[in-house]
Amino acid sequence: MRDENIENGNLEYSVIPIFPDAQARLLADMRGSDSNRQFIISNNLGPYTCIEYGDGEKYNLSHEFEIDGRRARLMYVSSDSVVGGREVRYIHPKIIYQSNSHGLWRILPEHEQSGRFTKEGAWGNEEDDLSLPIKLQKALTELDMSQRGSIISRLRRLIRRDPDLGSSIVERFSALSQSSGGFHLGIEERLQIANTDLGSGPPSDPGKIDVNDGEMAPNYNLLEDSWDADFGSLYGRGRSYVYKSYNGQLRYLINVTNSGKIWVAQIERVPPDIHPFWKVSRRPVDAGFITTMPYDYEDQIPAYIPRKYVKSGPGGKKFGPYRDISRYVFGIPIVQEARRVIAGYNKY
Repeated sequence: MRDENIENGNLEYSVIPIFPDAQARLLADMRGSDSNRQFIISNNLGPYTCIEYGDGEKYNLSHEFEIDGRRARLMYVSSDSVVGGREVRYIHPKIIYQSNSHGLWRILPEHEQSGRFTKEGAWGNEEDDLSLPIKLQKALTELDMSQRGSIISRLRRLIRRDPDLGSSIVERFSALSQSSGGFHLGIEERLQIANTDLGSGPPSDPGKIDVNDGEMAPNYNLLEDSWDADFGSLYGRGRSYVYKSYNGQLRYLINVTNSGKIWVAQIERVPPDIHPFWKVSRRPVDAGFITTMPYDYEDQIPAYIPRKYVKSGPGGKKFGPYRDISRYVFGIPIVQEARRVIAGYNKY
């Protein structure tokens, strides 16, 4: 369902099924061991669906599965090399997953035994660099909501019964498993838009968190797109909204849950300049604490955020290691304005 006042829905895509013969061709070109290829075939993790955009950009995806309660898929990325004077296509399967605390789909670097997804080895050492582009956030969310069925349930049941299967998927296809010595994108340029940076820590007053140039702020009269979403087990369902900045150079993804949580989930450049191999931005936006999310690990909430802003997890109950800092997030001016504007679509 689309809102009537959308400026232009240029995040549109097509979903194309990948039939067995095309799937076999993709797997035949897969880079890596025959063991990995057979593992994919025997566990029904081959490319099943293609997301295609108007410019010809394609993303080949497996069925959805779960790793430690997080939604995940294999994304099959192609790269071209010249071997013996001729061009050869290689296919590389990579794990993408939906973050619990951010509600965003990301490249999976590595998995810890504790159940956390470590970000060590990630280029730039910033967590937001792992997020897939906003147009793919939309497609993956809608695909997830439309394709739930017997295959997805079967994969989830298999992994729940056999935790080693989930571990094997990570060991074989996480980003760090495919790169010796860590994986590095080599950021070409990072755009600093916040008046506070991550290194200095968040101010005790969230009202001081803002962009350093008003032209970079979201223009809430320019709604580019919106869609129903499921943000995962921590947040539940809601709706995502995309707004352009006043100067048109940035795109803001703002998530709103049915329970009233709201946050700036992602900010990217227009266009985002996607890396052809890792499928994340080569010129990311450093948003500082503007993209603070309502839930985070207790040990990652800085001590200088006043404790009055921190409470236990969803429903007032302890939710694993996560704590609720939505009161702090609501104090960020961009989020305050989003609540006022989007109140016409969602009740708080």
